[in-house]
Amino acid sequence: MIGGDSLARVSEGTFVQSTFSVDVGQPESGESLLVLGVPGFRTNGDWINAARLAGETWQRTIEFKPAHGDPLGETALIARWQIAKHAKKLRLQIEDQMERNPGRPVSVVCHSLGCDVFRRAIKGSDFQFHVIVFLGSVCQRRHARELSKSCQLMVNDRADRDWWPVIANWLCPPAFSSTGTFGFNNASVTDRIFENDHGSCTNDSHIKDFVFPVLAGLAVEEPRGVEMRVPFNVARYLGYFFSFLKIAIIVSMLYLVYIAI
Repeated sequence: MIGGDSLARVSEGTFVQSTFSVDVGQPESGESLLVLGVPGFRTNGDWINAARLAGETWQRTIEFKPAHGDPLGETALIARWQIAKHAKKLRLQIEDQMERNPGRPVSVVCHSLGCDVFRRAIKGSDFQFHVIVFLGSVCQRRHARELSKSCQLMVNDRADRDWWPVIANWLCPPAFSSTGTFGFNNASVTDRIFENDHGSCTNDSHIKDFVFPVLAGLAVEEPRGVEMRVPFNVARYLGYFFSFLKIAIIVSMLYLVYIAI
């Protein structure tokens, strides 16, 4: 049984505490927990190596394995073919781990753009995971049910001062949402809020104190009284502004080409 708190958006810009209690079961006590770590952009997954070392000495042995180790650059936010390439590689790695560990519960922890890489990798598959944890996610909210159907529990840890998911949404609204900042707000996903930024959600203390227990099926509570430092309405209106600006630039370029012909 996993217990704790999630945040539900009841009106624009307003978040309230709500309790959750989900029975995901626990792997056999003598069996180490197999977890695949998926890094995001601008990182080679150092946090995964740190989690691997920490997992070896935790109260339950956690076998943390890196997946798709090639770092994603900022250009992946607009050049989505890069994400597709990494997703294909990740899918092969997941298939390999599933074949090597038949019947063994497999969980996944993804960070940043790695969350969308993972979502694309499992699309249309019959993969079943024990627990999925997102950190600093940029996944679209509309994929919540699709993701949650592939696991017993999906947890989305969002940060009170993480602007990167918001920026990703500004750059490419059709592909990304600010779920790592404002949550999925969907009953199928457990949203938790922490006093973190985009990088600190992968530090040792957060992984060991809040991610490991969830993976092990233990009861965990998020810190109470955390207030959002990224204003919802400001983020939304700036998103509208950048969308209008992109349209204006495209129209201006087309006009310049037209008058030059």
